[in-house]
Amino acid sequence: CLSDWSSDVCSSDLLLGIPPQTFDAVKGSSDSLAGLLLEVAGDIPRPRDTVTIGDFLFTILEVDRNRIHKVKLVITPRRAGQ
Repeated sequence: CLSDWSSDVCSSDLLLGIPPQTFDAVKGSSDSLAGLLLEVAGDIPRPRDTVTIGDFLFTILEVDRNRIHKVKLVITPRRAGQ
């Protein structure tokens, strides 16, 4: 889990059952959910852009200049053999 995600993914691990180390392999130097999405996307995403990390599909809902404000998360566990 990222160290400063208290209002992002770390707090949701209790609600969603997301293990704290889920994003360690792709987090880079990010310390927030928005930072993680920027790290993976490689650029500032636009509304309706999606970022997929494993079983997690993030849809960008609101962006203001260079900040991501609102994201929708859909978790779609892969089936065996996929």
